[in-house]
Order: sequence, then C-alpha cells, then structure tokens
Amino acid sequence: MTPEGTPKGDVYSFSIFVQEIMLVLPPFGTNHQSWAMTNLDIKDVVMEVKHRTFPPNRPRVSQSSCPVFLCNLMEDCWQENPALRPPFTRIENELRRAEVFSRKDIIEHLIGRLDVYAQTLESTIEETVQSFMEEKRRGEQVLFSILPKFVAQLLVSGTAVLPQIHNSSTIHMSHLDGWDNIVAVTHNPRELTHALNTFYAICDAVIEKYDAFKVETIIDSNLVVSGLPASNGTRHVAVIAHMSLELLAAIRGRSLTTSIPTSCLLRVGINSGPCVSGVIGYTLPKYCLFGDTINTASRMESTGEGGKIHISHSSYQLLLLQQDGESFVIEDRGEREIKGKGRMHTYWLSEKPVTHQRI
Repeated sequence: MTPEGTPKGDVYSFSIFVQEIMLVLPPFGTNHQSWAMTNLDIKDVVMEVKHRTFPPNRPRVSQSSCPVFLCNLMEDCWQENPALRPPFTRIENELRRAEVFSRKDIIEHLIGRLDVYAQTLESTIEETVQSFMEEKRRGEQVLFSILPKFVAQLLVSGTAVLPQIHNSSTIHMSHLDGWDNIVAVTHNPRELTHALNTFYAICDAVIEKYDAFKVETIIDSNLVVSGLPASNGTRHVAVIAHMSLELLAAIRGRSLTTSIPTSCLLRVGINSGPCVSGVIGYTLPKYCLFGDTINTASRMESTGEGGKIHISHSSYQLLLLQQDGESFVIEDRGEREIKGKGRMHTYWLSEKPVTHQRI
C-alpha cells in the first residue's frame, strides 16, 4: 500500500507553510489577488508540481521579504529531489543557530506573522462575502423582474411553487398596431432594437403604477394581469381598465424611431374570469397563465381595432360593480362572431364622454 505521506514530503510542506507565513499569502501566491485563485488555478499548480516540470514550479520569495538564511532553508526544503531535502533535526539546528533569531524571537515572529495572516484572511473573507452578497442581490433583482415577488422569494428559498387556481382576474392583451410598417421601413437592426426598447420602457413605466403584473412580452405584444398572484377582490377589472387607457394615450402619436417618423396605435383586448398560474421550467423558470380567460382576452385583442380597447361581456359586468365606473365610457359593439368562441357580445371602453352609453 502506498503511504499517505513521507518525512521528505513533510519537509516540502514545511517550506510551503513558511512561505505562507513570511509572505502572508496563499501557497504559490504572488500578490493579494492570489486569494481569489480559482479551483482551476490551484489544480494547474498541483499538476505542474506533480509532473515535475522543468524548471520546477516553486513559490517566488524575494530575499527582501524574509531573512536570507530562511530563504535558503526554504529552497533546500522544496528541492525536487527528496533525498536532498534536509531532515527536521537539521532544520531545527539551523533555526537555533540563526543570529537574527533566538528561540523566543522565532516564536514571536511566527506568532506575529500568523496574526497578520489571520487578519488578511479575515479581510479577504469579508470582501468575498460582500462580493457574493452583491451578486446574490443582483441575481434576485433579475429574478424579481421576471417573476412575481412572492414567487421569486419561494424559488430563492428552495420552496416548490405549486400551480394556483384564481377564481377572479382580469387579463390585458395588447398588440402594437403599425409595428409591421416600422419593420418594413427600418433597415438598421440597432434602430429596430431601440424602437422596441422605447416601446417596452413606455409600457413598463405605466404598468408599474398599477396593481398589475406583466406576465409576458413577445416582440410588440404584452400580456398583463391583475388579481393575481395576490387577490384584490374585483378591483382587478378597474385596475386593468385604467392602465389600458393610460397605455393607449402613452403610445398614441408617439414615434418609436428617430431617423424616420413613425406612428403606432395600441390594440387592446380585456377579459375577466378564472385562470391557473404556475412556474414552468427549472433552468429558466417562467411564470405562466393558463385557461380560457387568457384565450378570450387574446381574441378580444385580435378582433379589436388600433387605438381602441375591446372588452368582453364578463369584464363589462364587473365594471358595472365598480365605484369608479363613472370614469369609464362604454360603447356597445353588439354581437359578433369570435373565432373559437362563437357569437359574443362585446364592448368598446374609453374615457371620453361621447354619445355612448355611460355606466
């Protein structure tokens, strides 16, 4: 059986230990950045020592950083040929004979160096922990931006997020009417990206004012919900209505490009009802909504018109119950054929007191 250690190997370890104390650095360290050596860096050093590269890989210790006799002693102790390494009896005798050190001086010197080593290590650990906590905070901010806060907190704590059934919620689906024209006239990818980011910034600034959560953005389309994950009674329909009206006004007449004047209108669909929420995926978790309520909201949007808000009968009925219903103006659009739904009674929502039916 191969022995786990040898006296000559212990002598080599002693020399590395002396290097750590004298330089107040990790093994083979050259500066304070050496404390941040990765496992891969450490593995490379170990492999070079193990494979006996030429010249041998050894720590670099200048004679100005420690007494000359101690530098010479370290070099003797880490000789590539184990037979040339001195035994510990000789090491002890050389330390005792040293003019610059008495036995008491050696102990005091080593203790002093260990104190400095401990302080440096403590400072390095504190800096590493602070760096880790900062990265953790940034990671959580990103997670909170793509998931509802309480869902993100559950994931961070390692708790499983189970699907939830929500009995009442309101869904906002919107599409940028005129986006295809922007794509057609914009040949610069950078400007196209800028146009999208401008659109996202406008929408996010409005959505953040309300008790609503943006579930998904696909190019020029938004899916926003109110009433979940935290219930707000039946206020969700008024929240989405006010938010949609503000979004409509924020986009109307706004040019999203700089080189070519463009004009877009938001086409919005709203529907209220039950739905199921859940987190899908492990590598890149995504908060998703499921149910016919979402499908109907999508149909409201696709059968609507640019610059208008198309709402379903279920949202209309909930708006009737809201105290701030007086601030909304509803135009009866009548019954129409909705793909996959048959005939549905739908309405236009606005704030302008025209000759529409007032709630």
